[in-house]
Formats: sequence, structure tokens, C-alpha cells
Amino acid sequence: MYELLIAPFVEFAFMQRALAGALIVAIAAAPVGVFLVLRRMSLMGDALAHGVLPGVAAGFLLAGLSIPAMTAGGFVAGLTVALAAGFIARATNQREESSLAALYLIALAGGVDVFSDLAKQSGAQGRIVSSEAVIAAAPELIVASWCGKKVSVQTIRSRPGWQDVPAVGHGQIVEIKSPLILQPGPAALT
Repeated sequence: MYELLIAPFVEFAFMQRALAGALIVAIAAAPVGVFLVLRRMSLMGDALAHGVLPGVAAGFLLAGLSIPAMTAGGFVAGLTVALAAGFIARATNQREESSLAALYLIALAGGVDVFSDLAKQSGAQGRIVSSEAVIAAAPELIVASWCGKKVSVQTIRSRPGWQDVPAVGHGQIVEIKSPLILQPGPAALT
């Protein structure tokens, strides 16, 4: 047991540095995490944490294993994510966590929302998309949710003209259960 759990930290200096770094991060991140949860901003914290990582990676690629370069890269990337999140929350009528959840999921999927301009509409009537608009946009993936009902993929496929939509032709129609849309939050990421 000693050889597995303790010996690496006694023998190798890089393991000692890694342990020290992990402990420092754990001690520093705990109060921030508690604050974000209490302020109901835990999704914001998650987005910031993931937003910092590309900056750290860029710092590493530019300067190698330089702690100041990786710290600066992470700081710049985190600041950019925070400013972008604030701008999106102020530019739309959506709550901040709803906008972040949608953007976070789309970014994780590597996709682009073909109707992102509709997010600026204040009411649901302004966000209705016509069949002609879907056909013209030719999405490669359709993410569907029908409030309180199960999505009928067959109904979507049978709409006139939709057989030419790449998502329909390739069977890329995905349902997001309505409770995840109606009550956004961290559960949407699971």
C-alpha cells in the first residue's frame, strides 16, 4: 500500500509539486465554489472553469511549461468568458444561466445555432421558426423539445419538404426532455 500511495510522492519531485499544486487549487477553489453555488451561479463557475483551460493550453503552447505564461493565458481566457457571458445576459431577455447552458451545450457539441438571432426576441411568438426557414437553413442536427410531450420524430420527418434537410435525411433528430428546458441549470449538462 505504501508503494502505491506514498512512495511516488517521496521519490519524485514532480509528484511533490503536483500534489502541492493540487492542494493549493483545492484550497483556493473551495470558497469560490461555495460562493457561486450560494449565488446560484454554479453553471457560471463551470463555464469559467472550462473557459480558462484553452488559455492555459495556449500559454503552454507559446511558452512551454512556464507557470506565468499559463497563468496569464488562463486569466485572459477566463476574463473573456466572463465578459462574453455578461454581454449575452444583458443583450437578451434570457436569464444568465439559461443562456450559458444553451451556449455551453452547443459549444461542447461543436455546433452552431442556425437560429441564434431569435434569442434576442422577448416573447415565444418571436421565436417561432417556419418550415421554410428550417429547410433553407439545412441544419445537420435538429435538437427538439415539445413542452410536456415526447418528441415525435416521425411527425418531424413527415413534414413537407423536410426530407431534404440533412438532419432528417441522416436521422440526426435528438430530443431534450422538456423538464431540462423548462427548469434550466446544471441538470441540463448531465
